[in-house]
Amino acid sequence: MGKLRLFELVFVSADCPPVQPVTVSNVTETTADISWPADAVGDSLVLEYGLAGFVPGPAGMPGVGGIAVGLLQPALAPVQISGLQTRELYEVYIRRQCAPGVWGPNTQATFFTNCPPTLLETADGLSVCSTGCPDPCPLPDVWQNAPGDDYEWKVYTGPGLTFPIAGPPAAAGGSGNYLYFRNACSPTGAFGKTAILRTLCIDVVASPAQSCHFSFDLYMNTTSGQMSTLALQASTDGGQTWANVQTWSGNRGKRWRREYINLGAYHGQIALFQFVATGTFRGIWRYRHGQSGFLRLSGSRNAGLRFLR
Repeated sequence: MGKLRLFELVFVSADCPPVQPVTVSNVTETTADISWPADAVGDSLVLEYGLAGFVPGPAGMPGVGGIAVGLLQPALAPVQISGLQTRELYEVYIRRQCAPGVWGPNTQATFFTNCPPTLLETADGLSVCSTGCPDPCPLPDVWQNAPGDDYEWKVYTGPGLTFPIAGPPAAAGGSGNYLYFRNACSPTGAFGKTAILRTLCIDVVASPAQSCHFSFDLYMNTTSGQMSTLALQASTDGGQTWANVQTWSGNRGKRWRREYINLGAYHGQIALFQFVATGTFRGIWRYRHGQSGFLRLSGSRNAGLRFLR
């Protein structure tokens, strides 16, 4: 009988391809549709999701904070996941089992649960306005430049006038138009000057049971250290008096941020709303670096507002 004196083990990875690409669509407050190119490779798929930052589990098991859904191959897409928390960033992973104990790598996608709009305004169809602060910039929709202030909110697209020193590289989402107010639109600055963006009359339906009343994307950044301020105000007497709903100030970094506003105090009322940008910049030689306030109204989702003509 012979003896085995020498042997060699060679470890190689099993060929179990990833599921890709993974896409997310039809995102609402509590649901999302997850899609991928359908195929018949392998025995099954695992779709795992959870709040951003969770670590997916091994094989067919969920990680801490994750929910795993097993799908036999060939699995049909899309798959709707539900029971999500509103206004949260989620991560979803899909991995394939090719044979018992043989799993492919995870493919990841992210999404943010948002609010379905009942009144969604966009500046994308409007012409870009002259950059001179007092030059007219007609806005024909719900949000309009108010008369009697110092400067106009301007329609713009692409990188801000002084990007990358100040101003966004593009509108929120990477494309489209946005509205901006320049804190330093002249050599003497805009100290004490205002630019007012005002709505037409709005029928407010903002029940406490609703998780979203009004939202928009905001970019506030400057290198001057003299940041303009922004206030959202409301009036229920036709504009005779105004009350602050929320205010923003300070340098918020070079990124768009989605802001959510609770309008429950105005539920069931007819109201006007306005954004008031107030300049604080007094400088001279640094004025070219002073862009500060930008609104992406095409990202606004007025879930509880109805426009009245």
